[in-house]
Amino acid sequence: MSDIGLQGVPGMEAVTAVTHRPLSPSDLASFAELLSELLSAQLPLPNALRALAGDAKSGVLQSAIKKVATEVESGISFSDSLRRRNGIFPELFVRMVEQGQTVSDLNTTLLELVREYRSQARFREALWGQLIGPISTSIVFGIFVMLLIVINVPRVFGEVFRDLRIQMPLPTRVLFAIGEWAHQPQTWINTALLMALLALIFINLRRIPLLQRWVHLQLLAIPIISPYLRALLIGRFCRLLSILLKHRVPFEVAIGIVRESFTFHPMREAIAEVRSKVLQGTDAAGALAGNPLFPETLLLFIRGGQEHGKLDESLVRVADMYEERAQLLGVRLRFAIYLFCTLAIGLTALWAIVAALMPIFYIQEAIQKR
Repeated sequence: MSDIGLQGVPGMEAVTAVTHRPLSPSDLASFAELLSELLSAQLPLPNALRALAGDAKSGVLQSAIKKVATEVESGISFSDSLRRRNGIFPELFVRMVEQGQTVSDLNTTLLELVREYRSQARFREALWGQLIGPISTSIVFGIFVMLLIVINVPRVFGEVFRDLRIQMPLPTRVLFAIGEWAHQPQTWINTALLMALLALIFINLRRIPLLQRWVHLQLLAIPIISPYLRALLIGRFCRLLSILLKHRVPFEVAIGIVRESFTFHPMREAIAEVRSKVLQGTDAAGALAGNPLFPETLLLFIRGGQEHGKLDESLVRVADMYEERAQLLGVRLRFAIYLFCTLAIGLTALWAIVAALMPIFYIQEAIQKR
């Protein structure tokens, strides 16, 4: 990953090329929680870090924590040492730690980080769970049903139809052809190899930014998915920004950090545009205005927060509102996906059954003619 595009923002010059993949939200939450517990037990920070390094599952993380412990013991601040670890700890985490050190309340900050990164983990699980869960379940069930029909029906009725020398209708011929194809052992080997190849291609294509961006744009264009996705993104955006503003991170810096917390390309681009306007002197509400990803409701709350000097509190209320909306829309989306998959499976099974039964009428005609 190249430079994260925050040059020119005060305090961000130290963020350079990332050579390691950042820790997952779950790992960051676990790290912050364990460190908070050790600090609460009055264990010195270097000793607490060394204890965590011994329990680290990843060799990269273990090495990083040991280096942080050594540097902290030598007098380097905890946040600066975290920032030196080549992107293992994201800038949001580092900034929060830095603010916690500034007010001499690192333990409280760590607990807040635990809540935040657990929320991020739930965000990712919710986003993919709504789509992958019902679709994968339906696919497995559909394959099971189709295999029962496709494999058994041609085996039971195929010989009868052939002995009578009846010209079967096209749907039946297709069904029997599939059944014969499925009975060949080589078919299953080829299918397994094909699925492995497709999985490998999919994994590698996911790393191509242009393809990722195209997929993300398509998701936003699907009517049933778009409202749920937008609610999730707005809730996440407001939650992250409110946390940073609460810890007195300047808005122009906070918005850059929030951008790097998203992997969803349209949202990253929208936030980058907002940051550009803010650096040119536009206020927060004005910078957000005009972008389709930021609804008018959000702008109203931000204007109110700016007028009363409580922007972070306004953002918390918006985050609560949109996260609650996302939960409701998520239930509807899951039901819609299950319904669509069930209908697709039902129609396919109905076609197979009709294709299997159609020759019966042909058999009756053949018997009557004889």
